[in-house]
Amino acid sequence: MVFWEDTPNIRVEIVKGEPELLVKKGKLDRLTLEFSPKLPESQNILHIKETPTRIKVIEITAEHRRIAEIIGKDNKLNVPAFAEKQVLAAINAVSSIVTVHSDIGGGSEGAEEVPAQTLPHIHLLPANAGLKISLLSRPFAQGGPYYRPGTGGETVIAEIDGKRLQTRRNLPQEKQLAKAAIKGEQCDFVR
Repeated sequence: MVFWEDTPNIRVEIVKGEPELLVKKGKLDRLTLEFSPKLPESQNILHIKETPTRIKVIEITAEHRRIAEIIGKDNKLNVPAFAEKQVLAAINAVSSIVTVHSDIGGGSEGAEEVPAQTLPHIHLLPANAGLKISLLSRPFAQGGPYYRPGTGGETVIAEIDGKRLQTRRNLPQEKQLAKAAIKGEQCDFVR
């Protein structure tokens, strides 16, 4: 088991992660492609604190570096909205090696479509004499990444337990259920 050095009573989950390709609708009929995290030049292993009790470890491969190179030095590539078809083809081509978040849909031919989980997850952590609370969404019921409710792309393609999965998030419902959880209505509790 792994624990935080400064809080040895809090167990930390370490999971394998992968870089993410974010495809967002922008202003003026533009699409923005962004690679996350921005890759350091010399490091091949990254660790990201995904939640207060979860660290995602990402191995950077030559394929990841090639995608980042195509996106460019600013780590953002803006394309006209009429190029949506080509962007969707690009999403399909890279979805086997990165997690994809897309505002324009897209699909991985090798990914199994699963329904999105919209119930909020509440993470409770000891904090001095009280508790610290984090409210998060986890679109894949089987595992995978966490997000702030209602944020990120609607379509998510990720590898969960060795399988490529795709889901379409209901962002308004995630927000609504998060607000209901804050008001004390029924929700799903995790760690």
